[in-house]
Amino acid sequence: MSQLHLHFAEAVAAIDHGNLDRLKELIKAEPALVRMTNDSAEEPYAGYFHKATLLHHVAFNPHRNEEIPANIVEIAEFLLGSGADPNAICGGGPTQPGTDHGTIIGLIVSGSQAINKGFARQLVETLVKHGAELEYGETGVNLFGAIYHTVENKRQKEAARILYDLGHDIDMVFAAGLGLLHSVKGYIHPDGYLKEDADRLFSHHRRDGNKKATDREVLQDCLLAASINNELEVIKFLLSLELDVNLYRKWGPWSVTPLHGAAWAGWLEASELLIEHGASTMLHDPEHNSTPIGWAHYCGRTELFEWFNQNDQYFNLFDAIEFGKFERFKVLFDDQDPDMAIGGGSRGVLLRIAADQGQVALTKFLLEKGADPQLENAQGKRAIDWARAGGHTEVVKLLEL
Repeated sequence: MSQLHLHFAEAVAAIDHGNLDRLKELIKAEPALVRMTNDSAEEPYAGYFHKATLLHHVAFNPHRNEEIPANIVEIAEFLLGSGADPNAICGGGPTQPGTDHGTIIGLIVSGSQAINKGFARQLVETLVKHGAELEYGETGVNLFGAIYHTVENKRQKEAARILYDLGHDIDMVFAAGLGLLHSVKGYIHPDGYLKEDADRLFSHHRRDGNKKATDREVLQDCLLAASINNELEVIKFLLSLELDVNLYRKWGPWSVTPLHGAAWAGWLEASELLIEHGASTMLHDPEHNSTPIGWAHYCGRTELFEWFNQNDQYFNLFDAIEFGKFERFKVLFDDQDPDMAIGGGSRGVLLRIAADQGQVALTKFLLEKGADPQLENAQGKRAIDWARAGGHTEVVKLLEL
């Protein structure tokens, strides 16, 4: 490793620890550090952070430590004043070759640390003051990054609002995600048709192969964007247009209903509203074969999952067994095939789940209904193998009979 690269690593460490004096010493000794990029193929530089400059590091996306230094805005000011390019691009590394558009602003608004710690607005304003462009190209990629990542961190909608407040362009779908009801309505002609540019920005982020979406599809995308961002008034308005509340649309790589989207992000209010208007809790998405309840559980949306959990009527047969609702399962089972393949599993999956979870009563029920304990999954595991692995001795005894 060259001396310059060693100094780059030292400079990153100085940023991480808020040691502005040391950072100044390093830049004074090696001015080229300000424009240098890290071309490493090792983490965290292998993917969307490939060829990052020092200035990219002020976004703390990806995470490097748990705390952003309290003087991070001052550090950004220093780097910019020392010649750092506010519009430098990173990304496109070997693990994520399609991510070659990572601006510093884009990293700030799509990551969680800057917004959660309260530095996002100051950082973005500082960058703009020094010539940073809010938008990368004409696709709204930075704004989409903020609105999209609400599914991972609710406060990303605040980051989206920062961009909008500072003058970022929007279209109808982005307006829906931002909760701008007046703007959403403004894209609808008096005759009911949408304006030609209603999805001018969002169209670049669809992954369903549509070259030109219909008006109805644009409206459905608006409903999904509003649901994922908990924009209740927009949701109510869009549902008044008789949209399909259970239609799957792409959000990033996944196909989800509005309720899947709200559950993914963990919004209780949006979930309640959608269910009131007919959203089903029992639909499985095509990629993960999971219901909104499953998404809420898997993503750790505890408050929302507990709300679902209070009403057995929200659980379908697979979720009932998955989450230990034996009485609900018995009602739904209604003498069906105990070895049926559901929830993406092969035949015998119900008994294997019961065994894996150590559910004695459910195991006994399925065996009494004629479930075959010898059925294996794709990896050759039987119910008893799962019971033994989990240390569920009572279930093992039942399966040994």
